Amino acid sequence: DLLSWTLWNTWNQEHKGAQPPKAEAFLSKHFNPLDMKGETTIIDVADPDPQNFTIRFRHETTYGRLGQELVDRRICDYPCQLHARAAMTEYLITRETRQPICHEIDQAMLGISRRYRRIVLPLTGSGKSVTQLLVCSRSLRPAIELPKTVRAI
Repeated sequence: DLLSWTLWNTWNQEHKGAQPPKAEAFLSKHFNPLDMKGETTIIDVADPDPQNFTIRFRHETTYGRLGQELVDRRICDYPCQLHARAAMTEYLITRETRQPICHEIDQAMLGISRRYRRIVLPLTGSGKSVTQLLVCSRSLRPAIELPKTVRAI
């Protein structure tokens, strides 16, 4: 999709050698998450412990328990622990490698089935450390509510 490609391309242009773009400049200059259409999230990954990675901005969603009510909550407090552990691992890898991750996810969680593409972009703070991640998700098919007999997680 166009937004994911634009984010990736702009991040790549701003990437200086091994130094990811500065969060404040990148977000204010190119992509104010409040103006983005769709599913964008900003994750604070400054704390060395992935248990303390925190959602700082979250898009609005029609999925119960998965939208803006997660702002200022830690990833480990996510309603589905399997998803929380996977997200913390993905975010830690992105922070440590200082490289974007992009993949497609086919997911059944909290009674909702969805398929989406997600790109995770590392951004630095005032120093050289990655302190924030810009996460952009795009639906590849509409989410559907699973019948109660199928809900496993």
